[in-house]
Amino acid sequence: MDELNVNNELMQMANTPKGDWFSPKAGTYQITVLKEPTKEDIRIAKFDDDSVEQVILNIKVKGAEGEKLWSVTKGKTSNSLWGQLCLFAKYENNGKFSGKEFQLIVKGEGKSKNYTVYESLKHTEKFKDDFKNEKGVLLRDYLEL
Repeated sequence: MDELNVNNELMQMANTPKGDWFSPKAGTYQITVLKEPTKEDIRIAKFDDDSVEQVILNIKVKGAEGEKLWSVTKGKTSNSLWGQLCLFAKYENNGKFSGKEFQLIVKGEGKSKNYTVYESLKHTEKFKDDFKNEKGVLLRDYLEL
């Protein structure tokens, strides 16, 4: 059984960004990403026995006070929240995540939460056409940050 290293745990806590975190409940939100994410905005999060990459976004939520931090898991499909944000950036905002408002629809709660970036919905088929190789196989490397 692997024991936790206290120093590693404290280092991870020290490296966690400080700020007001966005944790949406079921509803509809108007969100603007305030700055382009970089590799420095990626962190590894552990859930049970799994490790996942998360991107920390600086956002403004319409109607909320001040900036918020939002951690989005780097999903591997265009249906994931990260994939939808990538579709929004590519097709709605000239390849940028920041500067243009989008609508986020949240349904469910807890581990059953479902996220939809409304503006990305109309681009799913275009994405599939744009990112197939000459043999018709969908390429997945577009998600690289």
